[in-house]
Amino acid sequence: MNTPTYFGFLTLVGVGVLYFGGVNTSTFLVFLLAAGLGAVPWYFETRDRNAPPSLAEIVFATFWLWLRRLVSFGMGSYFLFGAFTTVMSNPQKKSFDDMWLTTLALAAGGLCFLYLGYFGQGHKRSELQDDIRLHAENKKRYRWWF
Repeated sequence: MNTPTYFGFLTLVGVGVLYFGGVNTSTFLVFLLAAGLGAVPWYFETRDRNAPPSLAEIVFATFWLWLRRLVSFGMGSYFLFGAFTTVMSNPQKKSFDDMWLTTLALAAGGLCFLYLGYFGQGHKRSELQDDIRLHAENKKRYRWWF
């Protein structure tokens, strides 16, 4: 995310938050949260990947990894649990032919969230090898053992 895109994102979020919530402490905190989350890709794109990482960059990258894993693993588990309960608890006694698409969509969404939680997403959004390569580079760069 380049700088104009980031500030455009902040402008859209700010206008939306102010329009729907007015100016108060809650809307200001929502805006700060959105600005912080939107700054993550912007921050890491400004880092020189050839230079050794600073301590602040290592701490920030590790924090982002665990936040991403917490959210993604939580959502993935939630989706897989939804697929499981769709199949197992059938109060209206529908046949599986009526539920297979819902079950498949929930399971696929859950697996996608689990994958993104573990590996993250690389620059080429359509190539899985890019995700795995970037994760391996980050493990080496930030000296992660997990």
